[in-house]
Amino acid sequence: MKAIYLSLLLLLSLSAGAQTYVPFPVSDALWTERVGTGQDKPPIYHCFGLKNADTVIKSVTYHKLYRSVDTVLSESEYYGGIREEAKRIYLYTDTTEIVLYDFNLQVDDTFKATSSWPGILQGKVTQIDSVMIAGQYRKRYSFTLIQGSGSGIPFFGNWIEGIGNGGIGGLVQSFAMQPTCDCQIDNLCFKLGNDWVYHDPKFSSTSCVASVTAIRDPQSVGKASLLVAPNPVTGISRLLIGGEAKVDRIDIFNAQGLRVQSYSQPGNSVLIDRNAYAPGMYFYRLSVAGQTAGSGKFSVQ
Repeated sequence: MKAIYLSLLLLLSLSAGAQTYVPFPVSDALWTERVGTGQDKPPIYHCFGLKNADTVIKSVTYHKLYRSVDTVLSESEYYGGIREEAKRIYLYTDTTEIVLYDFNLQVDDTFKATSSWPGILQGKVTQIDSVMIAGQYRKRYSFTLIQGSGSGIPFFGNWIEGIGNGGIGGLVQSFAMQPTCDCQIDNLCFKLGNDWVYHDPKFSSTSCVASVTAIRDPQSVGKASLLVAPNPVTGISRLLIGGEAKVDRIDIFNAQGLRVQSYSQPGNSVLIDRNAYAPGMYFYRLSVAGQTAGSGKFSVQ
């Protein structure tokens, strides 16, 4: 019996070692991130994305990485170059290349993160397990902090093959500390092609669907304006549209980034009924010919 047990353990070990590595995406990928702004303020959202575009930097080919406050990526939102070589993910921004992730690590190996918060952090691999994502097993690496600032603050290190940072810190930070306020960056969702394949389980959103979208910073200045009166909404309020642009669509999102209402060809105003919304903070986005022309927020009591 003991021999059979040992044989089973050996077989399981060999199977785990033979698990197919999932490479980092090279195109048509989107990471949606939630940015906490404090305990008493609603979060904002942005995303990183890969299209099907490459760039050559110092004779090395990188895939163009974009950072956007919308899911439509433009060249003006180019963030840097990203590439993979021998299971290491490299990020090039400004004039420097760093190793963002290293999927060659084994348990007890260490990794010094130069892109981390706050400051440079060094972590040690404490566990490597597998997680099923979109019908495919991917290795997940867990870390503990062994060197860096932020003593006494909980440390987060969780990498997933083919995705990157699985939570706090977002895509372009290898590690992050857990702040005492809701002011961290979280990798909320990951989309590959047309499918949302990953969702950070600590958030209450049921799944990542097409209605999950990054929305523009509420403080951004657009070509159109909107006044919500009265605000907060306690009964019936009116959205009054101003500015030089003719708005052809208004989208309203809740604090989780889910679109909850849309108005096409709204004219000069739209009525909002408090009974149609749960209490909380909401964001609106004004669109002209498919482009964001303005944005802001209102609350419902």
